[in-house]
Amino acid sequence: MIKEEIKVEEIISIPENRIGNLVGKGGSVKKAIEKQANVKLIIKDGVVTILGESLNILKTKDVIKAIGFGFPKDQAFELLEENTQITIFDIDAAVPESQRKRIFGRIIGERGRVKTFLENKLQLRILITSEKVGAIGDPMRSQILREVLEKLLKGATHANVYKYLERRLASVENL
Repeated sequence: MIKEEIKVEEIISIPENRIGNLVGKGGSVKKAIEKQANVKLIIKDGVVTILGESLNILKTKDVIKAIGFGFPKDQAFELLEENTQITIFDIDAAVPESQRKRIFGRIIGERGRVKTFLENKLQLRILITSEKVGAIGDPMRSQILREVLEKLLKGATHANVYKYLERRLASVENL
């Protein structure tokens, strides 16, 4: 009878400019990840080797991906919870360069109002970079965010997008 799961090794890269955020002051973030996820991290030249059990490695990869994307460590650590995932939407690839500024403006909104509205309604952590939109939270709510982003990309008015969002949330809550 096997008493322990077989240990696994996984390798993931992280942008060089985000390694400091992953390590933390005096190694504090790295140590916290290792303790909370029950894994061992080896970081060298922008490459992170994760040693541990399969499920722990999957969750740790998500935390590292979130920190690499730019999420603060406390939001990235939420990925260690059940039913929480990170989703990254590549807006840059979906939008012609000439329209990117306008599209990102529609997603962010004046003084960040659209982004804040989406975060509050969907109960997601949302981070917008110059090319992508990242979300941490419930997978179903991340799927709804994807649908909302697609509608904004296609030119739907904010009013219509908000109405759609309310209907989608009501349908999910009635499941």
